[in-house]
Amino acid sequence: MTRRFPCSLSVIGLSRIAVALMPMRTNPGGEISAESQASPPQILIVDDHDFTRAAVRRLLEMNRHWQICGEAADGQEAVEAAKRLRPDVIVMDLNMPRMNGLQAADRISRTVPQSRVLLFTIQESDKLPQVSQTGIWGVVSKLDAARELPEAVETVLHGKHYYHDGDGN
Repeated sequence: MTRRFPCSLSVIGLSRIAVALMPMRTNPGGEISAESQASPPQILIVDDHDFTRAAVRRLLEMNRHWQICGEAADGQEAVEAAKRLRPDVIVMDLNMPRMNGLQAADRISRTVPQSRVLLFTIQESDKLPQVSQTGIWGVVSKLDAARELPEAVETVLHGKHYYHDGDGN
């Protein structure tokens, strides 16, 4: 005998609730994209050090609403991966072989404008005068990554810029 409960939820109902609770993806104009309801925000990690990429991956995977879609070891690989994967956010090191983070961000902003690049570096943002001209959405200090990086990703996913102020704030 089957029991019916007046408040039962179907699998479809539960999945709609789960989708409604997920952060929404937006297009470059800040509008919610149609694909936001289908998949979590995609993040590409770019750094020439394997250890750093692995640490960033572990940190970002702590947010179950985000998905790491790929990794790259230099700026040239980042441009190619961005074209192929079309991530929402790219966490990218500044100093890398073949093509640095500023050059890669400039190319990505022209070819994949919906991807928002966060520069991930030891250098302070005030020492990077060309940042505003390269399509970078923010700068995060590697020294404060555990505290700042998740906040920065969330900020750019909501269409706002994020810049480390140099004082750990």
